[in-house]
Amino acid sequence: MRDREPDVDVTPAPRLARRLAPLVLAAAVAACGLFGRQPGDEAPGGGERAAVTVNVRNLAWKNIHVYVIAGGSWESLGVLSSQDDTTYEVSRTLLGGRREIRLAADPVGSREGFISDPILVEPGDRVEWTIQDNLALSSVFVR
Repeated sequence: MRDREPDVDVTPAPRLARRLAPLVLAAAVAACGLFGRQPGDEAPGGGERAAVTVNVRNLAWKNIHVYVIAGGSWESLGVLSSQDDTTYEVSRTLLGGRREIRLAADPVGSREGFISDPILVEPGDRVEWTIQDNLALSSVFVR
């Protein structure tokens, strides 16, 4: 028996697939844009997500270098004088899609330091941190 070629022409299907490929690709990209968002990302209609702010009150007798830690990356927020308070904004690039941060206090001229337990935050949250002279007694809460 001799090999025969099929009676059906298979060439239109590849041409059709080539014509539909850009449409399928565009639909896939649009689906990624709609369904691939992380919590806290910008809304589709624009509008910037709110920043996470950290209000620090230093009741210690030393100046404190304040850091925020997210995903293993440390970012300096600044140095806070003794008996002073201020508000810092956490960098959006540091947070990315993460919801968990830690705060670190490094007293200037001292070997002691303090890192808080993990703190869950959402865009727009305000973290209130009161640093005590005994760093282990410092307190954190989220509004």
